[in-house]
Formats: sequence, structure tokens, C-alpha cells
Amino acid sequence: MDSNHGAELGKFPPPWNLTGRGYIVLARFDLDFLRTRCFLDPGLAGSLNGRFAWWMYVDYQTADCGPYRELLFIPGTCAFASGRFLTISRIFVSSVESVVNGRKNWGIPKDRCDFSAEYGREGLDRVRLSNGSGEIARLVFKPFGPLLPMIVPLLPRAWVTLGQHHQGNEFIYTPSVSGWFRFARVIEAGCDPAVFPDFARGRVAGCFEVPEFKMTFPISRVHPLDPKRISQPDPQA
Repeated sequence: MDSNHGAELGKFPPPWNLTGRGYIVLARFDLDFLRTRCFLDPGLAGSLNGRFAWWMYVDYQTADCGPYRELLFIPGTCAFASGRFLTISRIFVSSVESVVNGRKNWGIPKDRCDFSAEYGREGLDRVRLSNGSGEIARLVFKPFGPLLPMIVPLLPRAWVTLGQHHQGNEFIYTPSVSGWFRFARVIEAGCDPAVFPDFARGRVAGCFEVPEFKMTFPISRVHPLDPKRISQPDPQA
């Protein structure tokens, strides 16, 4: 994305209030894969532990910056100055407004691509991501079972807090969410590993449809990074 384009766009400061639908997938991966092949900030990669990661497709039907869709990958928790928190290592969204403001407000490393989605045909939900170079990802889900209330508000705050490194700063933020979920199956999932973590390498441990939710993204706590933790450009890049 052209960084100068941001000057032409509206500013949408936090908090953001959003509604929508989506899917959440928990999968088990090799630790080396999560540390080295998931686009994780080098300043965080060494502190990543565990082998479970989350990837999510979300369709925000209302948002402060306008409706948009996203596909994101959370490789696990990493060490930040104030504790261990989840972090988003890779994310595509469907609007430039979301890219520019997501980076500015929360340090989230958003990039833009095109999304297409078809819900409900033959009991399946289908999603495709693409850009000028071709297909980025394709997803097919099948939801089933009764709707259950989400218990996120009952979880410890540290479990739902995220952290990011961006432009020499550390961003810490705790979204709040309420809604309903039910179980689902991943029928098909593939992506271009050159631009998004190859989630097909993981063993799915759980998949959930969230057909309706409300979410708030608050103001981040922002602090300058220790210079030793600022990522340096890869000389081989």
C-alpha cells in the first residue's frame, strides 16, 4: 500500500465500535514454523512459545471507518514490556481506511486486498482473498449445532489483551466482545505462503462460527520501544 495515500484518507481515532460475523480457528503448529514463517516481528519471535495459533476471518458489517472484511493470524503470545500478550503477525483487510487507521491506532500490521464472500449456499460459507497477483487465500466453512453465548467478558484480561510493535513503539490494547457462537468445520483452507502464514500446515483443534457479535477496540497504551527490540531491516531482503 502507498503510505502517502494515508494523507488523503479520513482519520478515525479510537475507540471503534463494530458489529459483524466471522470464524475463529484454533490450530496446532510446529514452534519453529510459528517463529520463522508467520511474518512475526523479529523483535518478538524469540519470546514466542507454545504451538497453538489462531486464525480468523471477520466480516465487520459496521465499523467507525466503514464496513470491511479481514483475515488475520495470531501465532500465540510474546513478551512485551508489561507482560505476555497475543500478537497479530499478519492481517489483510478490504479497505484502505482500515489499513491506515489500524496501523496508527493500534500498530496492527494491516495490508489491503480484495475479498469475496458467499454465505449459506448448500450450508457452506465461502471466502476468497485476491490481489493483482492472484489468489491469496480461499476458505470454506460449515457451521453446525446450537448457538451459545460467548464468555469472553469472563476471561482474565491478560488472555484477551494484544500487543504490537510498530514504528518504534509498543501498542497494548484489550478489545471487548460479546455475541454468540457455534461449532463449525473447516471444509477447505489454502493460501499463498509467500504472503500469508500457511495455515494448512496446522492441525485444527477447534473451529467456531460467530454469526453475530459486538466489539469495541479501545485506545491503545503506547510506549517507546527499547532500541534493542526495534526490528532491523534484513540485509538479505
